[in-house]
Amino acid sequence: MFFRYFLVLCCACFSLHADEVFHRTGDIEEVFQILSEADSQDLIIFDVDEVLIVPKDKILRPNAGRVCYPVFDRLFFPTSDEEKTELFGHWIHQIEVEVVHPKIVEGIWDLQEKGHKIITLTLMLPGPGPCGPIGSMEDFRFHELKERGFDFSGSLEVESLKLSLDPKHGRVPLFKNGILFSYPYPKGPSLGTFLEQIDFVPSKIWFVDNDQRNVDSVAKMAQAKNIPYVGIRYLDQKFEQEDFDEEIGLFQYDHFERTKIWLDDASAQERK
Repeated sequence: MFFRYFLVLCCACFSLHADEVFHRTGDIEEVFQILSEADSQDLIIFDVDEVLIVPKDKILRPNAGRVCYPVFDRLFFPTSDEEKTELFGHWIHQIEVEVVHPKIVEGIWDLQEKGHKIITLTLMLPGPGPCGPIGSMEDFRFHELKERGFDFSGSLEVESLKLSLDPKHGRVPLFKNGILFSYPYPKGPSLGTFLEQIDFVPSKIWFVDNDQRNVDSVAKMAQAKNIPYVGIRYLDQKFEQEDFDEEIGLFQYDHFERTKIWLDDASAQERK
C-alpha cells in the first residue's frame, strides 16, 4: 500500500555516519533549503505518494491511516495476485489526486533549471505492467505526475530500463521516464541495482520520502556503495490538521467492495 501514516512533523537533523545526514521536517521550504546545497553531479530523488501527490478523498490521506489501513488490507490482500491486481487497477483508476504543496512543483522546476539530476523512486503497487483497466502502471503514473506539473524524463541519459532482478509476483522493477518503480523490491536494493546497470555513481544521493523505512533502505544501499547520503523524511505539516469522517470513509470502501465503484467524498456524503 502506497499510503503511509506518519506524524513526525518537527524539523530535525542527525547523523549516524560521517557521510550520512538525516533530516525530519513537515515544511516544504525546509526541504528545498536542504536541497539547495546539492551539486550538479549529485542525484536528487523524490518519493511520489504523500510527497509529490496525495489522494483528494480524506479517508485516503495520512491522518486517516488507522482506519484506512485495516480495511485496505482486508479488501486487497486475501486475494490471489491476479485478483488483487485486477481489483487494485479498478480502484486506483478512480482515485483523484492533487499536488501535496504547490511550492514543491516550483521547487523542483527550479532545481531542474539549474541542471540537477532528479528522479522519483516509488513502490507503487502492484508494480510496472498492466493492472486491471490500466494498460501500463508506469505510463499511468507518468501521466498522473505530468498533468500536475511534474516531469522527470530526460534527467538521466537512460529513458527505459528493466532491472536485472528476479521477478516476484510476476513483476520486475523498472525505470521509465525518470521514474524508478521499485516494487516488488525495497527502494534501496532497486536503486542500487539501477545505478549499477547504468554505471552511474553520484557524488551524493539526496532522498526525500515520507516513510522512514524507505529513507533507511536507501541509506543502507548508499553506505554499502560508499556514496555520501542525505535522507529527508518529509510529511507536510498540513496533514496533521486534517480531519476525516470515519463513517463516510468506511461507506466508501464498502460501496467499492460491493460495486467496484469508488465514490469521492462529495458523492459518498450525498448517498449515505
